Amino acid sequence: MLRPAVFARSAATLLGAIALSTATATAQQSGVPEAGVVRSGDGLDIGFSPELRFARIEPRGRRFTLDGGGGLVVTDVAALFTPIAGETNRAVNSSLEQDADANGWPDSLVFVDFWGSGGSATWDGTRFADGARSLRLDGGGGEAIEAAIVAVAPGEELLLQAARCGTPRVRLLAFWYDGAGQPLGSLLGEPEAGSAAFAPFGRVVTAPARATTLIAGWQKLDSGSLWIDALRVVAPAASVRARLDGAAQFDPAGRFARQQTALTVLELDAVVEWRSAANGVTGALDLTDRRGQPRALSVELIAPLAVAGAALQVEPRATQKLARTNIWGEFQSLEEADEGLPFGEGLHGRYPLLAARDAQGRDGAVAFGLPPGDAHPFRLHATTEPGGGVRLAWPLGLATEPQAARNRARVEWFLAAVERDWPLRSGLAQMARLWPRFGQRRFGVAGTWLAFTDPATIRAVADFGFAVHEGDQSVASDDALGIASFCYVEPWDDWVDLGDYANQPSYADALARLAAQQTAPGWPPSVVSLARAVDVGGMRDAAGAWHHQILNRPWISGSGWSCLVALNPEAGLTDDAGRGWPSPFDHFAGIVDASAQFWSAQGAALDGAYLDSISTYFGHVLDFRSDQWEAIRTPLTWDRTSRAVALWPPSQVAAVAAAHAQRERAAGRLLMGNALIPSVRASALWFDYLGIEANWGAGPESDATLLWRRAAAFRRPFCVLQNTDFTAFDHADMEAFLARCLFYGHFASCFSVDASSFPYFEDSTLYERDRSLFVKYVPLVRQLDAAGWAPVTHASSDRSDVLVERFGGAGAGGGTLPYFTALNDGAQFRHASLVIAKTPLALGTIASVTDEVRGVPLAFTQDATSVTVTLPMAPGAVRMIHLQ
Repeated sequence: MLRPAVFARSAATLLGAIALSTATATAQQSGVPEAGVVRSGDGLDIGFSPELRFARIEPRGRRFTLDGGGGLVVTDVAALFTPIAGETNRAVNSSLEQDADANGWPDSLVFVDFWGSGGSATWDGTRFADGARSLRLDGGGGEAIEAAIVAVAPGEELLLQAARCGTPRVRLLAFWYDGAGQPLGSLLGEPEAGSAAFAPFGRVVTAPARATTLIAGWQKLDSGSLWIDALRVVAPAASVRARLDGAAQFDPAGRFARQQTALTVLELDAVVEWRSAANGVTGALDLTDRRGQPRALSVELIAPLAVAGAALQVEPRATQKLARTNIWGEFQSLEEADEGLPFGEGLHGRYPLLAARDAQGRDGAVAFGLPPGDAHPFRLHATTEPGGGVRLAWPLGLATEPQAARNRARVEWFLAAVERDWPLRSGLAQMARLWPRFGQRRFGVAGTWLAFTDPATIRAVADFGFAVHEGDQSVASDDALGIASFCYVEPWDDWVDLGDYANQPSYADALARLAAQQTAPGWPPSVVSLARAVDVGGMRDAAGAWHHQILNRPWISGSGWSCLVALNPEAGLTDDAGRGWPSPFDHFAGIVDASAQFWSAQGAALDGAYLDSISTYFGHVLDFRSDQWEAIRTPLTWDRTSRAVALWPPSQVAAVAAAHAQRERAAGRLLMGNALIPSVRASALWFDYLGIEANWGAGPESDATLLWRRAAAFRRPFCVLQNTDFTAFDHADMEAFLARCLFYGHFASCFSVDASSFPYFEDSTLYERDRSLFVKYVPLVRQLDAAGWAPVTHASSDRSDVLVERFGGAGAGGGTLPYFTALNDGAQFRHASLVIAKTPLALGTIASVTDEVRGVPLAFTQDATSVTVTLPMAPGAVRMIHLQ
């Protein structure tokens, strides 16, 4: 039922709050007493209170304004949904039963069609969690209800609770007002998954400075029907949320701080450590459960920078000034695990760090984030809430018997002083200095990627610059041509072949086939081994079934039907049933070893293992199979609906990649991986050569995606393998593809129309058509690859659509004179000026500037501090600029 008058007032309330919520009180220095300091070699000083709250954050002598003391907060997530004894519920008509005016609508509640999609709300007696009625929201998404106004005090913490039922996602909303009724800010909660039965959800919120009232709301995000009931607005008890306060030990030299705390009410032991380093300050928290039950915990590290009006970056080419609470956040969540959304639209999953410049216009800048190999799900966001600033949060799961080893969890983070003009890029450079493995490479002279085809069958094969070969069918040919050969394995899943089914098979059919493969005679040994590995290390859903997908794919025999089953390829898993069946890791490691032994007997040498599908087909599921958790190194998390402890498969990819890398390196071999996406960014640390299959038939991938891949691979070689219809993808398209990849220092190669059929390099008509392009571009990419990508360019274009990257030079591990690449990413012809700073790159007098793509000199001018290069560029044009 839609009440137009109520809708008009309420929509203005909500939308006005979002549009105008720009004002929290001017942030003041926290005034927290400083008891000790941790000081890094790069000029970052962090002053701490006796309880390890922040008293001062000072990069290179420029003090950030702080709003409160921040510190570490632990929340018992399950307790967010438990009524707190002795607390008064401030939500009027919280069970939605009262209708004093007899208008068929619960008193004190307001419906809002938040996105104007024509939705509706009905007082419904068919489903309820409390009493005999609930509110049913219908429509395409955006429908919401508001509770009555609640009086609050500035800085007050409140626990908002509700129960929901239905498949659409829902989120909590909070809108704050001052005494004059002016909006102060809004908070948009994280999306909560739907639930077939009534299930609770909740969140702790903090009233901003000057706040006197709160309007709480609950918004439906998807199409369909959603029921809301049992509203609560109460003060959270200590059993819900605790701050890690306690006496800390400080090193007088500023190199170390440590705090050991017993969180008595939460029944947790905690140890916090901060350590200085040459290029930043690192921190860690260790938690141990004392309750003896599975735990769903949220840990937040709050750096209370005054971020209202500050310049913030979560993407290298995008800077945002934060004007309201939670205008954006980065959340590598269980649902938002892949490419994320554009900057400013809510959820991000690319970079594990955030960089900020001081809101007061000073020169201070700091980066805040995760180690490059950290595989936890995380949320990194900024908020104008009091004591909010920058927040880094982890959903941590702790397990109990029989997984006693998993009743502990550890999280790590870093802060680093960064360059004001290059905050996020400088943060990436600091990560490489703090964790040298991030910037290391083991691959020699790199080149393009060949999939499966025997290179000996390609005429004048050296023209295509192959350096890696996916597949071990022609290792002898590879050796003779100087190409590294990699044994193909896909350790994350089992493609159970059901190709003899004419119609789509069922899950029961797949189970029967697996059982037959495990025990019945006549199956190839490799099929038997993998089927048995499913039993040892297959992943299970909450109901105990194997995580699976019934798929039809061209690389499956016969009719193409298969059942894809998710595997836990952890190196430590064993067959607890005592049958001697292999774990998934042992199965796939055995394949690589057998290949190496076979080719060694032929006088040839396998160069390593190729791990396919590292993005996993199961990036949005959770593994509830707890009987194997003792053996794994992967961090545990929890399900956002049931709060049950579980394993998130993308987290495990890094641990598995590390195990394979260590094994290959012990054998003197390399590790190659496909395909890199943000949810498995931590795995990039372990691969020696990275790539991804892509289809640019409808246009290239975005700059944000291609630049993120460059940053994730850092100085390791990366290749984009084109899968498209090459009869339609013509010579001009191919040049545009190779040229754009050159800009990022990516190698470019080709495979197939469908990742299986009609390979490009088995059709001489196609590769002869494009041979000249590979001859032209591969040597250029090799020069950039050898020089090494440098995240901080110290160069800028006067045209926003003419993009710039740097390779080599100071800080890149290459020669003294850098290369620069430029890309006109716009639709207009541009005469751009590229200004290169001399001092940070240690450049002297420049004698000439050349565009290596066209082999022509470029016009330039210079003075004592800079070089300015003139770049006339058509749309899509790429330049490789060489200073001499």
